[in-house]
Amino acid sequence: MSSTRYVYAVTRALEGERWNGDSRIPAGLGDRAVAPVLEGELAVWVSEPAGARIRPERRNLVAHQRVVRALADNLDALPVSFGMVLPSESACAALLRDHSESMLQALDRIEGKLEMSVRVTLASDNAFAFFVEQDPELRHARDRMARGGGSRDELLEVGKLFERVLERERDRAMILASASLAPATSEIHRHPARNEKELLNLACLVSRDAVAAFDAAVHEAAASFDDRYAFDFSGPWPCHSFTNLRINAPEADEVESAARSAAGIEAKPESVAGVSDPAAGGVTGVSRGPGG
Repeated sequence: MSSTRYVYAVTRALEGERWNGDSRIPAGLGDRAVAPVLEGELAVWVSEPAGARIRPERRNLVAHQRVVRALADNLDALPVSFGMVLPSESACAALLRDHSESMLQALDRIEGKLEMSVRVTLASDNAFAFFVEQDPELRHARDRMARGGGSRDELLEVGKLFERVLERERDRAMILASASLAPATSEIHRHPARNEKELLNLACLVSRDAVAAFDAAVHEAAASFDDRYAFDFSGPWPCHSFTNLRINAPEADEVESAARSAAGIEAKPESVAGVSDPAAGGVTGVSRGPGG
């Protein structure tokens, strides 16, 4: 039996005791049983690792997210990014001791809440053409560039103007959306837009007993936008966007060595910890590794 532990989430110790062994908490990576390690007021949910190396393969990512989602659906949980491995249960307890204050504060922040996602995007496939049609200043700059043959300076000028127009529209969209969403949420986090079509990518912290009210608020917000815009929402999700802790895990080569030793494999200097979670935020390991 391996002494290393793969980490999923952090909860309060009382909830760890109450939910330990509950059938609603699924098996983790490699169908290993998931259980809490308790320390003081906190619990970290772990399983034996599924082999010496934890690779970001689809089956592992799905298993990790399944456990985190089940924990977040049923209790207040700080999700841990995919890939964190600790060398022992003692190391798990030490992690909780070292970060108890910030973890308890984060749990207080999300107590009784879930994360909902809201996105506003342009219905048009061409953001530049959309704003050329909507904004006279940008349209005139585009026309001047076309008449002048499109020099480098003209291209830069039009590009900068387009960015200003786009940011102005994003700010306008934020004002419109938040007017309806804010009364139904505890907090709204505005993620950076991922492309030119995306105006808003919002994470909303919503009380579990207010999800229906939030649903109504989303429909009210969507009514503020005409059919030139697409308005989508999803959730509930684990509170990744509101629990962005940075915690120090053991160095990756120490974890790799411990895992390989337990498996009877010669150690090699390849990192296994600190792989980024596909979902943004969460409790993030800072040991060095792929994407870490």
